Parts: sequence; structure tokens; C-alpha cells
Amino acid sequence: MCSGNLHAFDLLYNRYSLHIYRVLLKMVRDESIADELLQDVFVKIWDKRSKIDTNMPLGPFLYRVTERLVCDFYRKLSRESRLKKGLVETITLYDRNTEEDLQYKETLGNLNLAIEQLPLQQRLVFKLCKLEGKSYLEVSEELGISISTINGHIVKSTKSIKNFLFGKKQY
Repeated sequence: MCSGNLHAFDLLYNRYSLHIYRVLLKMVRDESIADELLQDVFVKIWDKRSKIDTNMPLGPFLYRVTERLVCDFYRKLSRESRLKKGLVETITLYDRNTEEDLQYKETLGNLNLAIEQLPLQQRLVFKLCKLEGKSYLEVSEELGISISTINGHIVKSTKSIKNFLFGKKQY
């Protein structure tokens, strides 16, 4: 077999395949996976045939190759599992961010509608103070109205916006 003798390889396969298959089945507990790994064991043996020491017993060597392939199989399975988990987390995060973006845009749209429903002076004061971040004093000087009037507009506009957004009736 070391020289590429197919007849010797067939004999090896016929002698050890059933035993190796049973070992694989105990290790992986799935017939289709055991079938695939059995083929991998003998492909590996064929590929490494020139390195096989014919003075050593073949059974332990075959078992060692089998164990290594099963370890590689589980390592690959673990990597794929982590990859899938990461992918699911990424997709979930993306979906959550998309949903949050949609909610944010909807809320912002509703807020803009609520602001547009305000009387002109309240709307102007609200935009200058709350959206542009100007102080009551700056708005007072800019519009020529008192700080207490500004405060009154802010209180009324805030209440109207809350009522608009949350569906409460004005009293």
C-alpha cells in the first residue's frame, strides 16, 4: 500500500472500515457524519501512505487518525457555531437599530406635527428655546417680549405637545 497498491488499500479498507465506523459512530452519534468521517479517514490514510511505518501496528495508527479527524470536526463545528451566533447577533442588532430608527423617525415626525399645531407665537418661542437652545433672556431680547411671557409660552406649548403626542385632552 505504501507504494500506491490499490489492492492492498482495498484489503485495508475491508479489514478496518467497519471497526472504524463503529468508533466514529460512538464519537459523533450521527450515521451520516460517521459515514463522511470514515471516508475522510481512508482518504487521509491514502494521502499519507508514503509516511506510514509498516513496522508499526496499523490499528493504533488508524485510531489516532480517526481521533484527530473527529477533533477537527468538532473544532470546525464549534467555529461555525460561533460564527452563526455572531451573525445572528449582528442581524438582531441591525434589526433592532432599524426598528429604533423607524421609531425615532416616527416620533420626530409626530413631534414636528405637534409643533406645527401650536399658535404662531408659542411655536416661535418653543423653536428658539427648545430646538435652537437659546436662553429665555436671548429670546426675550430677540422678540421684544418679557421673560415671564416666554416662560408662559413654553409651559403652554410643552403641555400642548404632550397632549398631541400622548392623546390627552386639553382642559
